[in-house]
Amino acid sequence: MNSIIKNIGLCCFVWMMSYPCFAQYYTNQLFVHNRLDNSFLMVERNKPYQIWLSETNNLKGYFDKVNTEDFDFVTKDSTYNLKAEEIIHVIRISGFSENAQYYQPDYSLKQLLGSFTTAVGGIFFIPFSIAALSVSEALIPAGISAVVSASGIYMIVSSKSSKKKVSNSLANIPKQEYCSLRILKK
Repeated sequence: MNSIIKNIGLCCFVWMMSYPCFAQYYTNQLFVHNRLDNSFLMVERNKPYQIWLSETNNLKGYFDKVNTEDFDFVTKDSTYNLKAEEIIHVIRISGFSENAQYYQPDYSLKQLLGSFTTAVGGIFFIPFSIAALSVSEALIPAGISAVVSASGIYMIVSSKSSKKKVSNSLANIPKQEYCSLRILKK
């Protein structure tokens, strides 16, 4: 009798642990389609976005539940149930304050140089740090290589966000650069 109860408990435990995996498999996903380079990027839930429903009407909020034909967009005031076809342009923003910026990844020379600088600094930091344990003269090169690594990391991090302030106008964005939404149904 004791082994039957243990087996039932084990089966319930396995089912409860695998249930979130099954639940995630059957949900729909929302993607931003960038028409300029024909790429798709999955929308992050509970992250701030700005969407335009027309040239003059925009909303700032978070994406929530994604259904098969529509999705929920939550703003400070209310929740909107929208279809992907209603969205003219969507862009990730850093927040809702007056200092908010557009979140546009910039994988350019700055990120490449930051990766190279971090790698070079890391390669020299490890041996100099080990040498500094026994020889105090190795502290200076270890410190220099640590600064080089830190500056490379700073370059990588700073390349991931744009300095452009959030605007309510689409006037500065050419129509061929508009990003639309697509729902991937599972």
